[in-house]
Amino acid sequence: MRISIVGITGYSGMELLRILLQHPQVEVVSLHASRDMEAPVSELYLHLKGICSLKIEAFDSQEIMRRADLVFFATSSGVDKDLSKDFVEAGFPVIDLSGDHRLSGNIYKKWYQKEPAEDYVQKEFIYGLSEFTDVRGKRFIANPGCYATATELALIPLLQAQAIELDSIIVDAKSGLTGAG
Repeated sequence: MRISIVGITGYSGMELLRILLQHPQVEVVSLHASRDMEAPVSELYLHLKGICSLKIEAFDSQEIMRRADLVFFATSSGVDKDLSKDFVEAGFPVIDLSGDHRLSGNIYKKWYQKEPAEDYVQKEFIYGLSEFTDVRGKRFIANPGCYATATELALIPLLQAQAIELDSIIVDAKSGLTGAG
């Protein structure tokens, strides 16, 4: 499967690239940032020297769809909601690591203090952990964030085993300065 990554310069984009480069059935065909950086990713991130020499390109949805089979968005929240429109309209598969398709309408606006994705775009996305949500055949997947993932991975098996009561759950999560990993 040929993969493009949009938002390569952040923590999530870099980790995604690291994981995908090790996958035997994946070929990363393009890396994208908000602007064309005209340099191989290995010149900006020295730990990738000899591992990945793809250039970081400016975002171009049509070019991504021409070259890839699937696009990952690892952008900051508020970016993907607009960039993903072309892909949704074309029926081109998207996996969103940002927060843009996790919540809709006023709930998104409340938590992210930004305008949400348009309803017709938002309605196409399924939210959930692939370990517990059937995403087979889905073209548009919104991944939970780090806090939700850690919480869900811990609680879902307990709930499935009926080992805890819903009204007894308290999650107290802490992060470092940035919350980025």
